[in-house]
Amino acid sequence: LQIAMKMVTGSLYFVSFACLVSFLSPTFAFWFVLFPMGENVLLLACVNWCWHAFLSPDDPEDEYVGSITIFDGPINVLHEDYHVVHHQYPGAHWTKHPDLYKKHEKSGEYADHVATMFRNTHAFEMFFLIILREYDQMAEKFYDPKDKLSHDEKKELIKKRLRTCWWGPRANLNIKLQGKEIGNLMDGRPNVDSKKTD
Repeated sequence: LQIAMKMVTGSLYFVSFACLVSFLSPTFAFWFVLFPMGENVLLLACVNWCWHAFLSPDDPEDEYVGSITIFDGPINVLHEDYHVVHHQYPGAHWTKHPDLYKKHEKSGEYADHVATMFRNTHAFEMFFLIILREYDQMAEKFYDPKDKLSHDEKKELIKKRLRTCWWGPRANLNIKLQGKEIGNLMDGRPNVDSKKTD
């Protein structure tokens, strides 16, 4: 409830500001307040959701499944298509992402996890393929490094991963999460009680 109230309060502040600016100059308000906010919220939310839309039903925290990797895509700004690497090494400079990907690929980790990887696409296209339930097209673009999955097996795997949820009424209650529930309980505050050990 506390998070919802913060969201409502922030939205009311923004709407009030937008109304004030609209009253002063509707053209300025549209181009410099409403349009950038809409672009930011809609486009970035679509991309962000798409990068994390797939989950393993057996291990919702599996980063190889939960973050997509895209090869040969037309848009790869700052190597964002190596999205698993971004989660594994959040502090790594983007120029190192291809090398870090190759490190884990050579060790067989992507293949062992049957990572969520696609070829010849980009995040915006994936977003629309997902919401329009274009499973056949996604299966065609799905990259299986072991080359063992048939088209129908890829399609079923994609459906299964898209229908998995780690919280709520469809969550698998038999799985013990190792970290995501902590973020929800912390409400954005740093976790000062736990110490990370490697």
